[in-house]
Amino acid sequence: MLVPGVENDNLYAAIAVYEPDSQVEESRPFEGFVLISVLEGSLVLTLADAEPVTLGVGDSAYFNASRGSHVRTGPDEGARFIYIAAPPPFHPVHSP
Repeated sequence: MLVPGVENDNLYAAIAVYEPDSQVEESRPFEGFVLISVLEGSLVLTLADAEPVTLGVGDSAYFNASRGSHVRTGPDEGARFIYIAAPPPFHPVHSP
């Protein structure tokens, strides 16, 4: 987490680090937006009803989180990336 103690605020930002061929933790679709920016390695991003897209160093993806998504690291290398969600998937606004 880039700024600890802001879990209930309207924005969540983290630098994530994953090993090669790992599934990035998934959250259920939610009303909001996600930005991913790759710092090292590569990610494979699949949005609902779309072909997978490989993101490398310097690539970013911005998408509506209500579409649902699946993110994995590349098979030969892990990844370090910035993950931003607004509002966060665990924000009280998404609670049943």
